[in-house]
Amino acid sequence: MHTAQSKISYLVVGTFLIFSLQGCDQINKLTDYFTSKDKKTATKPKAPAPMEVKAVAATTSPSAMKAPANTATKDQVAEKPQAELPADVLAKVGNWTITLAEFQEQEKSAKELAKQNNLQYDLPGERLLGMIVEQQLLFQEAQRQGMERDEKIAKQIEEARKLILSQNLQTKLVSAVSVTDDEIKEFYEQNKQFYYEPAEYKLSQIVVDTEEQANTILGQLAQGASFSEIVNNQSKVKSDGKFVAEDQLAFQKLKDVINTLDVGKFSAVFNGPQGFYIVKIDEKKGGKEKTMDEVKEGIKADLSYLKYLQSLQKLQGEIPVQTNLKLLEAK
Repeated sequence: MHTAQSKISYLVVGTFLIFSLQGCDQINKLTDYFTSKDKKTATKPKAPAPMEVKAVAATTSPSAMKAPANTATKDQVAEKPQAELPADVLAKVGNWTITLAEFQEQEKSAKELAKQNNLQYDLPGERLLGMIVEQQLLFQEAQRQGMERDEKIAKQIEEARKLILSQNLQTKLVSAVSVTDDEIKEFYEQNKQFYYEPAEYKLSQIVVDTEEQANTILGQLAQGASFSEIVNNQSKVKSDGKFVAEDQLAFQKLKDVINTLDVGKFSAVFNGPQGFYIVKIDEKKGGKEKTMDEVKEGIKADLSYLKYLQSLQKLQGEIPVQTNLKLLEAK
């Protein structure tokens, strides 16, 4: 089981990674500066590559590495042998270590956080480990400088602590919720009216200025004239070929007439906002009650949330909560 401190570490690492993946931190601004191709900046020094962890044997000592020309050699400075890392330890910074299992858990956490933020995760393992080591270096130096005693930083740490604890309790409460099939069935029977799939229609409409003209057209339709040709040649309203939801039909009389028609049939003449109408239903979909199997998962989610809210209400009974909403209104 991980401690709260390790969970905070995972959250911080994940957030650190998200900033890097989004490219919105100061490091990218510096990289953009150094890598500019503008001729005026041709003399700028080459930008250093992001910190990476190289594959080096655990038993390698500083003597195996070539020293830069301006640094002291082993003849000038006594070397301190580098201790071999334990078999399961991936990296060590100061007294801090990270095992392969811990690294894999952080990698999983980072991938999930990237997915939640709609970002593509394509960091190689070496790059991720380099970022974790970089963070640990900065963290240890910040501690050494006593930065956590700064009032503003201390407040940020406390806010992160509250967030992690509250999120974990929320997860615990939600995980404890169970919903039975009988509860789902009872809820469905009591709320069937909310599980009705509204009808949608694809309509053709003939709209003309006078009732006499409309009745003449109605007679032509009865004798087999093409509805679509009359729409194209005589109607003020043309068909757009789109489905219209039942509750979005233009006016009440149109809704009433539509409810009496079958698909492929046309109506009698009736009056409307733009003149006299004859309508035909070309296609219809929906207009039926959803079965319990169709909505079962949605009901389960709703009931789970309701039970979670009941848990919160119980907490409010145990821990006093007061609000002063008038202050918000004053804003």
